[in-house]
Amino acid sequence: MKESFADKVLAGVNKRVDIVVEKIVKDYANVKPFDTRKMTDRERLDMFDGMNVDDIGDYQSEYGDEALYSYVAEMEALRRKLSAK
Repeated sequence: MKESFADKVLAGVNKRVDIVVEKIVKDYANVKPFDTRKMTDRERLDMFDGMNVDDIGDYQSEYGDEALYSYVAEMEALRRKLSAK
């Protein structure tokens, strides 16, 4: 069966993608992507207190109403827990 032009182009693109992926894997093999230190309860509460109206709106847009309500409830419970200490 004759190979079409689209198949040749796709094969070339796949070959280039493989080369790029190999280079990225090689260059970043020993890089840790994220800091894995867990935030303390006080840091989490301070971050929540620092949120402005735009931040809360962005959170609501991205995660939805229910997630926002549960986040606010969790932070208020955390505030009560920390103030009781």
